[in-house]
Amino acid sequence: MGFQPKIGAVADLGMYRDTTKPSIDDCRRPFVGDTLANTDCNPYRTSTTPRGVGLQLNQNLFDGFRTTHAIRQARSQISAAEATARNAEQNTLLLAATAYVDVLTDTAIVSAANKNVAALQDQMRQTKARHSFGDVTKTDLAQIETRLAAAQAQHSLAVANLEGNVAAYKAVIGIAPHDLRAPREVSALVPSRVADTVEISLNGNPAIDAARLGVDVAIIQTKIIRSELLPNVALTGSVIQRYDISSRGDERVAGSIAGVVSIPLYDGGDVAARTRQAQFVSAQRRLEADSVRNEIRALAEKSWNQYNGARQRIVATHMQTRAATAALSGLQSEWSFGERTLKEVLDAQQEVVNARIGLILAQRDLIVASFTVAQATGRLTMEELDRIDLTSRSDSIFLGDKSKVSLKLWPRKNKDELNLKTGCLLDCTGFESGWLLRGSSGAD
Repeated sequence: MGFQPKIGAVADLGMYRDTTKPSIDDCRRPFVGDTLANTDCNPYRTSTTPRGVGLQLNQNLFDGFRTTHAIRQARSQISAAEATARNAEQNTLLLAATAYVDVLTDTAIVSAANKNVAALQDQMRQTKARHSFGDVTKTDLAQIETRLAAAQAQHSLAVANLEGNVAAYKAVIGIAPHDLRAPREVSALVPSRVADTVEISLNGNPAIDAARLGVDVAIIQTKIIRSELLPNVALTGSVIQRYDISSRGDERVAGSIAGVVSIPLYDGGDVAARTRQAQFVSAQRRLEADSVRNEIRALAEKSWNQYNGARQRIVATHMQTRAATAALSGLQSEWSFGERTLKEVLDAQQEVVNARIGLILAQRDLIVASFTVAQATGRLTMEELDRIDLTSRSDSIFLGDKSKVSLKLWPRKNKDELNLKTGCLLDCTGFESGWLLRGSSGAD
């Protein structure tokens, strides 16, 4: 029962019938012939349809604070639902960003593996030609065949991983990937220090807000149950117009107003039992809230350290890739003059491939970690993503040539299939403001 009065209309319709017999004295009258002279000895009947209409009023004056607590609980539930919705938005965006980057990552790895296979095949042709002239042995030929088979297996594994991530992309985003553009990390959403990241996460993560509000809801529920032991005060009133109550033409107007006080005396222990149950639920919600805070704190520290570690790895792997490429070029030149063994050349070539894949994975980890930090701090929203620049720098490893397999898995869209108003592919109607589903409107 709330604070507002409750007013209702009532109506009733019935049937009233009365049969009255005359008394014995009235019937003791002389006969006229064989018939009674007094006709009042015959019974008489009365039939009416009593009915009435009216209004009833019920005004709550005091209900043991149940209404006050219920309003507070409803507000907390609304706020908790809003926080849960924000958390779901952030989790979805993180999944979408991860799926997006994983497709680009595996595409670059497939391209690197494909180039490795092509280089080893060219090396195989050269080795066979030199073997025909007796410059190399069968052992050298077997070594190159072994490395080529391993490179082909690596390429097949990379293609399988790419196909799996394309399926994950479809599951999260809802459409197949088309002409994806290389992204960059959301550095604008990453605090400069790990301590700042933790503080912002504990104060702004919607999952923590939802858990905290869940504790409030449980505590208020305990108060609502306890309030059942307090007195209730209400004001009731009614006005009713009745017609044909006992005879035709009989009318009556009745009105009443009364104050009602209800005091619980004994309920068999029901309220006490439900109060203890609500208290245990409140304790459970507190433990869950503490667990969520600890998880968010750990996520903030871990993702921030992964972000900075990935930045350092990118610098190191860039240097490693350049040095390995230069070493391979020199070894190939020296091998052609017989100054190096084939195994040294093959080892150097594998180091180049490993370094390139390491650089790809480092850039992938940097981007995903930055999105994870943004999610931990509660900043991973569509508004924030639209505010910052997500266009990749020109030195991104993801801007390399795409392999034929990759182009088959996610081909480019034609220009006439693009939505000129939003720059979004027609497949993503309804997702007009999202970076994750935008196409390259200027693609050839």
